[in-house]
Amino acid sequence: MWTARQMILISVGLILIVAIGSGAAISAGFPEKPIEFTVPFAAGGGSDIMARTIAAMMEKEKILSQPLVVVNRPGASGILGYMHVGQKIGDPYVITTATNSFVIQPLLGKMKLDYREYTLVAGLALDEFVLVVPANSPHRTVRDLVEAARRAPKNVKVGGSSAPSIDSIITHLVEKATGAQFNFIAFKSGGEVMTNLLGSHIMSPRQIPARR
Repeated sequence: MWTARQMILISVGLILIVAIGSGAAISAGFPEKPIEFTVPFAAGGGSDIMARTIAAMMEKEKILSQPLVVVNRPGASGILGYMHVGQKIGDPYVITTATNSFVIQPLLGKMKLDYREYTLVAGLALDEFVLVVPANSPHRTVRDLVEAARRAPKNVKVGGSSAPSIDSIITHLVEKATGAQFNFIAFKSGGEVMTNLLGSHIMSPRQIPARR
């Protein structure tokens, strides 16, 4: 059985391959300066938390001689961050996290680069989504929420991180299966979704429990 430290070392090695495999000449002393760890979403969301956790682990375990510097580059459902990294061909000092939007946006023709322009090396997380509402919500079950969205189409606000995304796709699948019509609101990160939920600005997000 591998120890936690061994798993960290293996994961970090796979992440670094993204940059090292970019075609740049890597010196024996790599890294000789900080490595930018791009997060294509705002602070507080799942990608941001994961990146900062990895960076903290590497610093604690002294795995690299230089720090991983997390840089948030949110906007356009992740496109701004992905394009920033995609334009750094040959630069081993820039890596990024990627979510489902990394595949969705090129398919929609909204992103000039696609996965073939990048080196994909590791799956770092597998998310399960749940449906939650504020504690003071009148809706206590899925049936309650769906019936409310049927009675007043587009009146029940739900939120997710970016659109189109897995969040919005799940919402549309529920609509298709039930005949309900929700008002989906896209935010820049999962953190913003939770802030708006707690402020009762949205009724229900599709959320990943492990993030909180």
